[in-house]
Amino acid sequence: MLDVLRSGFLVQGLQVAAFEVAIVKRTGAAHAVAVSSGTAALHLALWSLGVGRGDEVVVPALTFPAPANVVAALGATPIFADVEPDTWNVSARTVGAVMGSRTKAVVVVDQFGVPADLPGIARAVSVPLIEDAACALGSSFDGRFCGALAPIATLSFHPRKVVTTGEGGMVLCEGQAFADRIVGLRNHGMAFLPPYSAPGLNYRMPEVCAAMGRVQLERLDGFLEARAAIAEIYASELELTTQRALPASRVNHQTYGVLLPEGTGVSDRDRVVVNLRSRGVEAQILSFANNSLPAFAPAGQKAPVAESIAARGIALPLHPAMSREDAKKVVATVREVIER
Repeated sequence: MLDVLRSGFLVQGLQVAAFEVAIVKRTGAAHAVAVSSGTAALHLALWSLGVGRGDEVVVPALTFPAPANVVAALGATPIFADVEPDTWNVSARTVGAVMGSRTKAVVVVDQFGVPADLPGIARAVSVPLIEDAACALGSSFDGRFCGALAPIATLSFHPRKVVTTGEGGMVLCEGQAFADRIVGLRNHGMAFLPPYSAPGLNYRMPEVCAAMGRVQLERLDGFLEARAAIAEIYASELELTTQRALPASRVNHQTYGVLLPEGTGVSDRDRVVVNLRSRGVEAQILSFANNSLPAFAPAGQKAPVAESIAARGIALPLHPAMSREDAKKVVATVREVIER
């Protein structure tokens, strides 16, 4: 941090450039462009593809609403693909079921750090595919790291992610021209030739954030090992349905979600979360069925699997500083609360 302050550059300096290089080396992506958030990364990626009014973009029904919000902000319509009941990810089947003549792009989320079948989806669609790997840094599928499973990908460095910069994001891509466009758009069009020949926004990553990200990234393997140990305790000692990874996947365990028993409703789920918190276990609501949120429900789109998972899902505490004793306490408390 002192190096940043002494450098005279608080944004778009050497730390940002070095962080971009480090992410390229870690993921295997060809290019990386740092921005101010994961949502900013999605916005710039879709904007660069020309998404706008009259277009439709397929996004997962089950996820944080950032993808749908960005699509709507660009004047396009989010079309919600349901997820598979075991992986909680979209698939070629569920994406294909909602694509139409107005589909401009498809956004596929690696849900909770579990890689989606990007290769299978890519074979099934003929429009640009974006991998939203916000939760999946360090995860891999069939020997390839998340963030490099599609021609365009995005990352997030929000505090809940396995590597955090406080706030921040990254656009990863194969093409130099696409990367150059993102570089221009993130800084008011200043980097275009000639400068300001196209409009842009202020989506710059601060140097302090990039410096934090570089240090965190160096510790990623240790973070993954610690997270896997806690997840193994949960998996072996809790008899609750959880997310299944596809074969040949390595998962970063960014989130450990479980489903409460069949028949559990939203009010029951919320009561379980409150009871766990009152006993010192910081559980959270797992996710959202975007098609049911007030902003998007009027469109009347259905996603029954996503709706069921959202109604029954909770996220258990999981972070690298947890001890085995902490995990055992969570297990005992979950059993106590659910049995009541």
